[in-house]
Amino acid sequence: MISPNGEVQFLKDVICQCLYVGEQNMSAEEKYKSYKLCKLLIDSDEAELSAEDISLIKKVCSKCISGAGGFGQIVDLLEGK
Repeated sequence: MISPNGEVQFLKDVICQCLYVGEQNMSAEEKYKSYKLCKLLIDSDEAELSAEDISLIKKVCSKCISGAGGFGQIVDLLEGK
């Protein structure tokens, strides 16, 4: 993925940034789960994600990433496409 200033960004870093920031309407439980997922992804090269984890990542990233291209890349990565 390419950032607005033209730098290459790794999808893992973009996802972690979104998870760390979260989104406005998250419950306290979702915020903490988002933080824990962020830490898991930072600390691991390969992480086992549940369907619930993937759903939360999609929810947070859909609010955090304005462009369809970046979001689509993340969804494809999560769904193994």
